[in-house]
Amino acid sequence: MHDINLLRPLIEQEETLSKSRGRMSFYITFTVILILLIAVLIFGAKFYLSSQAKILDEKISVLEEDVVEVQKTEEKINNFNNIITQLEGLNKNKISWSALYENLAKSTPADIKLNQVVMVSSSTASSSTASASKLKITGEAKSRRAIALLADKLSRIGGSFASVEIISSQKTSASQGTAGQPEKINFEINITLKV
Repeated sequence: MHDINLLRPLIEQEETLSKSRGRMSFYITFTVILILLIAVLIFGAKFYLSSQAKILDEKISVLEEDVVEVQKTEEKINNFNNIITQLEGLNKNKISWSALYENLAKSTPADIKLNQVVMVSSSTASSSTASASKLKITGEAKSRRAIALLADKLSRIGGSFASVEIISSQKTSASQGTAGQPEKINFEINITLKV
């Protein structure tokens, strides 16, 4: 009599199924590890790129500050060059500064006190590089009539004065409400010099 093993096909089928499960488990494990590696690479790259972006932003802000400093320096250089150009122009025309100040002193009425006389430059409308030399006179007066008298006397001097303008005149706040005190008026006069 022959023994018939009915379990053999079931065992073979179970072995095949077990091998298939092993392969499937390997593929799943491999896929999970691969996904984890990709995720780590993506997050690492994202972190690295964001840190590089922050560094670049800091460098850009430093460069922008440098650009502002360079522009300020260029502006100072342009102002300095304008002053040199004015002084050269004044020197060519041989303006006598002592005579200019002497005329200014003679033209100043007794009830005017000069606080400051400075040279300023103003660009002319015809050219962005050309500039006119001006004297800016600031001071205090006891009346608007005295300011008008000073401007009139200065305009009559001629010589190195091309034009005389009263830019502003206003009462000081202390003298506006005080009774019995002589009024004080702050003023500014611009004199355009012939260059």
